[in-house]
Amino acid sequence: MALGLGKAIRNAIDSIAGKKHKEPEEPLEPKDEPSKEPASDAQFAPMTDASTFCVGRTYVPSLSFNRIWRFNRPFLKEEDQKIYDAMSVAIKQCLPSIKFDCGRAAKDAHYLINVLAALMEDDPSLFYIDSEISVNNYGTSAQVIFKYNRFKDDREKYYEQMKSVARQIYNARVRYCHTVYEAELAIHDYFTRNTTYDSSDFASAHSPVGPLLTNRGVCEGISEAYCFVACACGVKTAMASGILNKDRHRWNIVEIEGQPYHLDVTSDLNGMHAYFNCSDDRIRRTHTLNRRYGCVSMAHNYYVMNGASFGSLKEAGTYIRLKSGIVPGSFEFAIDEETDSQSIMAAVQDGITRSATITVSSNNGCFKVTLKDMSRWPEPRNGLTERSPDEAPVHCIGSAPCDRIHKTIAKPATSEWMHHNYHYSLHKLMLSRLT
Repeated sequence: MALGLGKAIRNAIDSIAGKKHKEPEEPLEPKDEPSKEPASDAQFAPMTDASTFCVGRTYVPSLSFNRIWRFNRPFLKEEDQKIYDAMSVAIKQCLPSIKFDCGRAAKDAHYLINVLAALMEDDPSLFYIDSEISVNNYGTSAQVIFKYNRFKDDREKYYEQMKSVARQIYNARVRYCHTVYEAELAIHDYFTRNTTYDSSDFASAHSPVGPLLTNRGVCEGISEAYCFVACACGVKTAMASGILNKDRHRWNIVEIEGQPYHLDVTSDLNGMHAYFNCSDDRIRRTHTLNRRYGCVSMAHNYYVMNGASFGSLKEAGTYIRLKSGIVPGSFEFAIDEETDSQSIMAAVQDGITRSATITVSSNNGCFKVTLKDMSRWPEPRNGLTERSPDEAPVHCIGSAPCDRIHKTIAKPATSEWMHHNYHYSLHKLMLSRLT
């Protein structure tokens, strides 16, 4: 996964010269422009076809709510794929139940729950159905009784509101993207910057309604909301599930140039891109997968694409020192070799050329360094210096743990050290001392 040091240096120099990657702007104030969605979308007819996705390296921005990527369906047995299709039709018609021939003894209904889960992880427009079902067995036949949530009766109203938000995101962030990767990143950054992890409203938090309409939700709702917007913008997206921190967890699968990748927006709510386009092997460091999803590539991983993926701290040393010379600023990178935040802090300190407060965040072998200009801070008094209010410890939101450590370095304009002011925190403030 590591890139050559030469490429890393070139990328770092380009960044210093002003050629760095431009992040989407924070405010979401789109122009009220007409979208390119088809006229047939006037009725409540959720996504039905994957034929309108861009293929290969071609990406032409467009907005359509008639897209779905049935990624999970092929993983089912042939007879279960028929049940998948029957359930899809029944749920879209809001039928209370459906009866079908399972082709085998229906006594064990666990596989029927798996079929419904696969359907829900492919189609985020079914936000008004719960994942719970009741089953009546009749030999080789079964009657599945669905459980709908509170959005069922007003599903068309909520669907239109969700479409409106997706249209705003498209107009403000996606319509000028040139590649699928850029569109995927723009949507990812919208959600990580505007969503709060909150389960207080259970039904809303576990559906795309919460993250899209109230900017609050949990992994299930966040992954469904991302899938809804991304598919509408032409990015092939579905969902995956497994275990994270001993709890059930859901995230996304995205396809770029024929290769699927894991994308965990919820675990990136800490402001990083630690789970942006990962392979099965990479995400298994922290996640337990329900199955292997066939994600074998890291070619479009965020850090690989930005020349910030390294095998060891030694390989990343030059990159870190060059980036650390830009104050204020922030940068991210990934290191395969196990590395702690203290070692990163020491490497950043070597590159600092002016007074700054350093914040190092880490998650899944990925690091984010934030540098704030402290050159205008008053000189320390009585051997102590106060921490800026902005430097209070931040508790990371999301399912994947994130550690942060802070350090303040005071340097004169010359290359010689006059004094060091430093203080650390790992989700709590610790006393500073002057040496």
